[in-house]
Amino acid sequence: MTGPLYRAFLDRADRYVSEGWARNETDPFTPVPLTVFRDGVQVAELAAESWREDLVEPGHSDGYCAFRHVWLPPLPENDFSRLEVRLPNGEQINGSPVFVPAPTDEQTALGVRGAIDIFDHERIAGWIRDEDRPERAVGVAILLDGQEVAFLKANSFRRDLRDLGLGSGRYGFEFLFTSPPDPLTAHTVEIRPDTGAPFPEGAKVLPAAEGFFDQAMMNLASREIGGLRDVEKIRTAADFLASCLETLRKKDAEGTLGLASRREIRRLRRQEGNRAVTVQRQVLVIDDQIPDVRRDAASVALLSHMKALQAAGLKVFFTPSLISGCREDVLASLAEQGITVLRPPLWESVEAILRQAGEAFDLIYLHRLGNASAYLELARRLCPMARRLCPMARIIWSVADIDSLRLRRQAQVEQRPELTILAAQSEARERMVTWRSNVVITHSDEETARIREGVPSCAAVTVRWAVPVGKTVYRPAKRDRIVFLGHFGHAPNRDAVRWLATEIVPALRRLNPALEITVFGSGMTAETLSFACDGLTFAGYAPEIGTVFAQARLMVAPLRFGAGIKGKILESWSHGVPVLMTPMAAEGLPLLAGQRSCVVPAETAAFVAGVAALWADEEALKQQSALGRKLLRTSFLEKSVEAEMAQALSAAFVEKGMKSESL
Repeated sequence: MTGPLYRAFLDRADRYVSEGWARNETDPFTPVPLTVFRDGVQVAELAAESWREDLVEPGHSDGYCAFRHVWLPPLPENDFSRLEVRLPNGEQINGSPVFVPAPTDEQTALGVRGAIDIFDHERIAGWIRDEDRPERAVGVAILLDGQEVAFLKANSFRRDLRDLGLGSGRYGFEFLFTSPPDPLTAHTVEIRPDTGAPFPEGAKVLPAAEGFFDQAMMNLASREIGGLRDVEKIRTAADFLASCLETLRKKDAEGTLGLASRREIRRLRRQEGNRAVTVQRQVLVIDDQIPDVRRDAASVALLSHMKALQAAGLKVFFTPSLISGCREDVLASLAEQGITVLRPPLWESVEAILRQAGEAFDLIYLHRLGNASAYLELARRLCPMARRLCPMARIIWSVADIDSLRLRRQAQVEQRPELTILAAQSEARERMVTWRSNVVITHSDEETARIREGVPSCAAVTVRWAVPVGKTVYRPAKRDRIVFLGHFGHAPNRDAVRWLATEIVPALRRLNPALEITVFGSGMTAETLSFACDGLTFAGYAPEIGTVFAQARLMVAPLRFGAGIKGKILESWSHGVPVLMTPMAAEGLPLLAGQRSCVVPAETAAFVAGVAALWADEEALKQQSALGRKLLRTSFLEKSVEAEMAQALSAAFVEKGMKSESL
């Protein structure tokens, strides 16, 4: 079937009217629809259906093929208007485009200033100004490989141009490609002003993409995917992208995780008996989210343990099981320390890592009960595939704190019997994980003893974490602030705030109206903030905790339940700030003899009296400041942590006849 064959011409174009004719020679008796543009903007649609005697051709055309468009109001006489009339196929009729009024020779000789600021396969943007007539907006034609693709007015406001003294600043233009040019081919782009003067920068070359992952290619792929509407095409694209992601994971496992070299070394040792060939051990550390030392004490402890693993010769990889988002500076810091983070989108889950790269790891370090129970059970469900996934991996469970113990204590303090049931369930999970793990790590000897009591045959080791001692000089005479710090996603800290607000602070204010307590920490909710009262202020999250301790005279730790070592107490001591605490807060700490006076019963009267007395005794404060730092230098040194971690690794690898140097 033959397509339309158009003949058309623009006979007249002035400030008042545009008229001409158009005819489809293959169907001359059907009016041709036309579109009228002014300065690149569509302004009218009309049909060539008016009668003109000169267009009558007997036997072929009845003359009803003329058109006429009247400009109301008339076009401006002091500016150029670019008029176009287009056919249904998008082509312009003969005589189009045309400028109205037609520029004179003097006008076309005028100079212009301008520049292209953005130039890529997505868009072209810049500015242009007619220096002799700066009040008018210059029209610009954009040509791609010699073919005009757009015409528009440079009349967008640009603050930077106005600030440079260029009049009103309305000289900007921007063009978005509706059909982006082929990124695999170089293209010539030309900006042609309506003044007839050349654009200052001349023609520019849009280079071809350097590879598939060039920005232009990625933009093209993104547009294609974003434009999908058909369900089958969407599914086909999803299958293709999933297979690509699987391939990328395989490449990352072979490269970043060293899986290819490890397989080759195992082959050499197995087939050729070359036992001298070794490879660095690797550990996968799993926690809820990427550790951020400014967020909570658990992050500080975990990071210290990862450094100890590195000191023992292991290459450390980390993956978050729940929350993958993280600040860029935290990721950069981990990378600087030699810790590789495996996270989405490449590694979307712990399961994906275990399935595709499990054999790259000699050790799996599971932090917290939730991760230990989830991923030990995963290995159990995959049996007998488990040995194929992680054939040589040892399992370390790092307790963080004993959930069942904390829940029982919480049930007692808050009078919530339902928590007793949860505590029993947690205890069952803890014992199962302990039994299944090669080694269990705790932060205190008390916790280690509890773990061994539950499962006597287990290998449980105390591994504290390193707490560097700060150089801040503590002078209580120049400080008057009492502080409490904590992460308020943690139930014991929320209960401590409740106790402070309802009992401790009111009693403290009656004893000494000048005393106030300021609360700092992350994870504060509306409920937490609702406890603010006279003498109890909530300052929120402090990114630089050192500034908080630099002003603190005393820190309080009014914990009524919990489990494990409390990191904020250690952090307070590291800055030289004494801590008044309950027995629950002091649990697990290897206190020195002189520090026991700072441990007072979890009773309102006793705690208030202890705060008031210690706050007023400068000599006691100085003594406690020195003792806190002494304890850290004794029990929380980096070398001590490395020795404790080495003991845990020895227990993990030297088991059931497995030699410690085995891959």
